[in-house]
Amino acid sequence: MSVSCMQGYKSALKWLYKNRKYVFTADMNQWLDQFIQGYKKIVAEKKLNGIMDVKEGKYALSFAGHCFLCYVFLSLRPCGKKYPFKESIFGWCFQTFCWNIIGRCSNVQSLMLQHFNWVEDAMVVKVPQHKGDQTGESLSMDKHVYANPLEPKSAQFFHSRYFFSAEKDSKGMAK
Repeated sequence: MSVSCMQGYKSALKWLYKNRKYVFTADMNQWLDQFIQGYKKIVAEKKLNGIMDVKEGKYALSFAGHCFLCYVFLSLRPCGKKYPFKESIFGWCFQTFCWNIIGRCSNVQSLMLQHFNWVEDAMVVKVPQHKGDQTGESLSMDKHVYANPLEPKSAQFFHSRYFFSAEKDSKGMAK
């Protein structure tokens, strides 16, 4: 178990005490801090001896991985009710948008039209809440998305055009 997981358990205990209106004493806090410090030493020793992996947590998605995901979405072909064309276009757009604003999928899925703006040649996306700001107090998380003439398949505008054109029916009317 990772050290960050132990710290998460400590945070959960503090939350539970607060939620149940119990007092989380300074002694309990100090004891848990000392326990976690001792656990850090045990984990470091296990990593040194090869018992635990050196890397903890998730690995970052590489650009090659991003391109592969986009390729998979683009190569999906409708098969009856499986893999409708709109779903593969949506997946392609969503993945590229997450990549372009360096955002988590939970942040991107909650964006609405009011969070988008244009400033000169950039689409500006205002992310109202993110992992580093759970309360949304610092609304200065602006992400600028630019066109990429050298690699148009990785540019958000290229994908958005396909997504919005897929949202129209045969008469050209938006669904």
